[in-house]
Amino acid sequence: MNQIRMLRFPKKRYTRADVILPEGYSVVTHTDELVPQWLEICDSLNGGSRDIAKFENAVLKNPDISPERVFYITDPEGKYVATAIARWWPEEKHGGLHMVETRPEYRGLGLGRAICTVAVAALDELGTVRDRLSTDEFRIPAIKIYLSLGFVPWLYEDDMYDRWVGVMKGLGYSEYDMANLEGNSVQLYKF
Repeated sequence: MNQIRMLRFPKKRYTRADVILPEGYSVVTHTDELVPQWLEICDSLNGGSRDIAKFENAVLKNPDISPERVFYITDPEGKYVATAIARWWPEEKHGGLHMVETRPEYRGLGLGRAICTVAVAALDELGTVRDRLSTDEFRIPAIKIYLSLGFVPWLYEDDMYDRWVGVMKGLGYSEYDMANLEGNSVQLYKF
């Protein structure tokens, strides 16, 4: 079964000033020596593989990803605890939120929202007109963050409407905007 997807048509533009971090935490961008840190943070996302080639293929060799848009949050002791990537397709002015992860022991501190805001702000600075992401239905805390940043459910396959209704009911929503198969924003859906 394919992941669910979301789209964002920026109504609000985010900046780094919108990023809220706990005291002592900071944001840094990728450098070559941070590959092991990325692999550790994304351990659950990459199937437990700490293979550097996996990072190179998934990130560094990807033409829509550049190191200055691979972000990390560090804790007050300098440990790398969260990451997100802002993908960019300049011809279409489309962006993407990719490989978002926070170490399990650091969840609940607002770091997921912070790292997502950093990535979305980077895309907004580039002048994005549409952003996308893929996720799993069980990643409810992440979906809440994405919705709060303006992402909407994308009905890109026939079964998406029913799957999204289940997710949104679970979140307590009875109405929300969606994007149709073509990726255009559509009317408010109610159930």
